[in-house]
Amino acid sequence: MILISHAVGYCQGVGLDVFGVQTHPFRGQGFLVTLDTLENARTLQDVHFRYKSSWVDKYLSVEVSSRHCNHNATAQSEDDVLTQEQMAIFYGGDTNCLVDVTVKYIPQNNLKYNPPRVMNFSLRVVPLYEAKFDEGGGALRTYLHQRIFKSMPSAEIEEIQLVRAKFTITTEGKPSKLQIIHSSENKAADQLLLKILSEMPSWKPARDIEGTPIDQEFEFSLGSDLLRCDYIY
Repeated sequence: MILISHAVGYCQGVGLDVFGVQTHPFRGQGFLVTLDTLENARTLQDVHFRYKSSWVDKYLSVEVSSRHCNHNATAQSEDDVLTQEQMAIFYGGDTNCLVDVTVKYIPQNNLKYNPPRVMNFSLRVVPLYEAKFDEGGGALRTYLHQRIFKSMPSAEIEEIQLVRAKFTITTEGKPSKLQIIHSSENKAADQLLLKILSEMPSWKPARDIEGTPIDQEFEFSLGSDLLRCDYIY
């Protein structure tokens, strides 16, 4: 995926996330797919990284349909290799269009009785090429980690339960429109984090389906709450 330009890192006892607002993997229905992913997709595993072809001994059919979109379409194949017609369904969706996938198959196992099974899942198409930090998601994580821990005492950072900020990567690849949307309850820390985000090096801007640069909004989160197993985004 799509966890593709998203940075997820952990600074000692503090979690750190950066996700696109439209492409947040833990919000909305279905497993999301951006045009970045579709551009190089050839199989089901390319569009859904949790799908494993090793589960399947024999394919009976793979159906891709877009009944949840403004246009209805269905295309079938004999295996997990996506056909041009199936790819056209992904590309033809509107914002947050749900594409349903139905896989009929014989499982890969050693059971004597091994009847056909059906697997269903939905993919949410987000029609944009996501903005990317010039040096990659790992470099973004390293940059933010180093800047934050260099600028603030570790003890002070680890006292932060949760702080969230939004920012926009413009068509020039620059951070803009920075704002705190959930305060850490430490005004100085909030302002320092906004300063660090505003000073990020250039990104590759997001593009629409025509390839035209567009603004994209991102959300930054930091705090110990992110490490809780019951944390809800």
